[in-house]
Amino acid sequence: MIKIHFTRKEHLHELTERLLSEELGHSVEIAKTPEGKPYVEGNEIYFSLSHSAKKGVVAINESPVGVDLEYFGERDYPAVLSRYTERERGEIFTTDDFIRHWTAKEAFIKMHGYTLAAALKHTEYFGGSIYFKGEKQPCEITHYKLGKTGILAICR
Repeated sequence: MIKIHFTRKEHLHELTERLLSEELGHSVEIAKTPEGKPYVEGNEIYFSLSHSAKKGVVAINESPVGVDLEYFGERDYPAVLSRYTERERGEIFTTDDFIRHWTAKEAFIKMHGYTLAAALKHTEYFGGSIYFKGEKQPCEITHYKLGKTGILAICR
């Protein structure tokens, strides 16, 4: 069962360590892979972090998980939209659509510990599914609308 916790951005690392320590029953130290994915050495616990604006979120699960949080703001959407595939652009009509696609892709990338720079061009969100290097991925994407200005995506 995925556990989701929200906090202020500046408290995200501290909250994550506390929650993981409580979950595992001992203090933990968060390490990072060379690609930057956070993990806890020697434990079969999975977690993912994200922040946007002044808010942060941590997802904790017993199997791999990725999370992305985005609040709508001033962005150069047309420039980023040009990086989406033709199929994706055919599903994007509103800012909500754009953010749903973005958060799904980023949550998948985080779940696998890839870097955004290396994996974004190979990742597509279309028809509610993730495709990586053209292959449909065996993962589930769930979106949650956060008020009128935010979207949370969880990939598992």
